[in-house]
Amino acid sequence: PLTSLENIELQFNSLSKIDDSQFETCTTLVSLNVSNNAIQKFDLKQFLREWSVDSIDVSFNQLKAISIPKNLKKLVASNNQIQSVQVLGKEPQLIFLRLAHNKLTSMDQVPSFNKLVTLDLSYNEIETVDFSSVTKFKNLILLKLDGNRLTALSSSLTTPWTYLKYITLSHNELTQLDLDALKTLSRIIKLDLSYNKLTSLQAKGISDKFPVMVRLMIEGNDFKCDGIAALVKDLKYAMAEHKVTVDKCKRGQRLMNGICCS
Repeated sequence: PLTSLENIELQFNSLSKIDDSQFETCTTLVSLNVSNNAIQKFDLKQFLREWSVDSIDVSFNQLKAISIPKNLKKLVASNNQIQSVQVLGKEPQLIFLRLAHNKLTSMDQVPSFNKLVTLDLSYNEIETVDFSSVTKFKNLILLKLDGNRLTALSSSLTTPWTYLKYITLSHNELTQLDLDALKTLSRIIKLDLSYNKLTSLQAKGISDKFPVMVRLMIEGNDFKCDGIAALVKDLKYAMAEHKVTVDKCKRGQRLMNGICCS
């Protein structure tokens, strides 16, 4: 009977609707997958209960809004049309949230999740980000913002924020950046700035500001060879590896001190 199922997999059907009490009798349910359907509305309030579901996958549907029950630990909701994210209840337990390929325009549209470790907001419609937003995710380690419309980064954080370790910002619209803007995120291990439109990157004192950074990805940008002397100097003794091979360069670019430029 449904009451004893732990995993339910309903992906790749033609579901367009799920009733508000569809899974209420599934008291042992741990994991639910309804991805790759045509669902326009799915009320997750039915999972707000003592016997909690750990993981729900609603990716590749037609959802415009999602409300996350406080006891859920993992939600995959990529490839929808989500513009609104809410949390149901207090002290949410969410650890993993994937909202890639949706219609979000700001990190501020994601409510506070104190236990969140991974947040994927790649391929949305975000144009600017202030990294002070990460303080509402007290344990966030990985933040993915690639494939948005970012033209500027800033941080109004005045004190160091040491939890965030990995930031991916590839495939955005950044044209220039001073890493000083991120200096309060001093424990970054890997920063991905590849495939933007960077013509200028200032990395003065990178080893002092980011002492544990081991990887800085800057390939696929628009650096001019006659304008990267300062960048080459700044990165020369940095612990962060940045060099690439010539096959990573775009057509018309050459490799100079491990940096693709034209």
